[in-house]
Amino acid sequence: MSARRKILCLDTNLEVGGVVTVLLGFLGRLDRAHFDVHVAHEVGGVPAEQLAKLDSTTLIPCRFGTKSGRAGASLRGRLLDALSLPLALFTILKLAVYVRLRGVELIHTSDKIRSVFVALGVSLLSGRPLVYHVHCVCVDNKLNRFALKRATAILANSHAMKADFIAKLGSDMERIQVVHNGVDTRVSASGPDLRAECEIPRNAVVIGAASRLAPNKGQADLLRAFAHIAERAPGAWLILAGDDSIEDGNANHRAELEALARELGIDQRTRFLGFRSDMDAVYRTTDIVVDAAWEEPFGMVVVEPMVYGRPVVGTNAGGIPEIIDDGSNGVLVPPRDPEALGDALLRLVVDTGWRAALGRGARESVVQRFELDVHTAQVAAVFEHVANGDAPTLSGARSGGASKNTAAPAVSPNESRGAAR
Repeated sequence: MSARRKILCLDTNLEVGGVVTVLLGFLGRLDRAHFDVHVAHEVGGVPAEQLAKLDSTTLIPCRFGTKSGRAGASLRGRLLDALSLPLALFTILKLAVYVRLRGVELIHTSDKIRSVFVALGVSLLSGRPLVYHVHCVCVDNKLNRFALKRATAILANSHAMKADFIAKLGSDMERIQVVHNGVDTRVSASGPDLRAECEIPRNAVVIGAASRLAPNKGQADLLRAFAHIAERAPGAWLILAGDDSIEDGNANHRAELEALARELGIDQRTRFLGFRSDMDAVYRTTDIVVDAAWEEPFGMVVVEPMVYGRPVVGTNAGGIPEIIDDGSNGVLVPPRDPEALGDALLRLVVDTGWRAALGRGARESVVQRFELDVHTAQVAAVFEHVANGDAPTLSGARSGGASKNTAAPAVSPNESRGAAR
């Protein structure tokens, strides 16, 4: 048997957003007989608690100087960035020594700027190859360009994200390999729901959305769409799971949405659930799920309800069309078009047969295309090639590296404050 591949994954986050959800997913399934997994993570915060649930994983508590999302790009945020620089540099040195002493063979990072900065420094000082995992649109700055040039392998979670990088940085980004995010499909569509808790009638048709509350996630468009159909669908209700705490650009957005619901006269049939760790119950409560985002790099909040056989109405934006086959497993509508969204929702509310057919198509397609083991095997194949010093490739990705016997910790998009990726 060959020696286990030693890998170092970086997580500089304070909150469990979509990026951390994906990391936890594939680390939970990565075959520990083949990979010796080390994770450097920020001290404190929710991610550290979730990482501690992983079996056979060496955790390295670090202080990267990550600031709260609320600080953002404000003067206070820039000051905190400057003050934290010596701390981050010390951590880079510490991890570079760790990598050399432990024989770590590669470094994996997300596209979070603090993680990129640290991973790049560790890679340069240790001489180890870098695997750069893209979860969002390209941020064109000198640091990112250098990291992309340095990276031995670049993974993107959708063809839309790869196209964005090519458009902004040129043909060199053709080397990006697309690895769609994966989801655990081993769930039951039956079980506890939230209708009694939310005082929603048992026979109501519940429309739901699960995401961080932010302008570009389109919850205001969803509220307007619901108002568009409310009188014609008196048995329909709306629930929104998620909060507005993860980034500075969406501060107090929940209050704005609640005010809009009152203004539209739909507040009596709308429930704001806030942060939820029981997303299985949220999805079981819904009959139809919506992702009204203006841009969506992939759409974990699209594939997750599909696992439960829920049809999803999503916008024709970013990676969503790579998940939804319009009219087969869901419905696509233009972004920022509440009327089109409302029309699609009304048809699904009224036409129970069509709704059931789309739900069956949703479940079948997500099992075939987005099972977490497939995602894990593809990432593992890239790790193997990079560690071998070969050209990174996804060929044969279904045959090695993933373990179907190791369950990932249960992490939902709303455990992450609904950060959709």
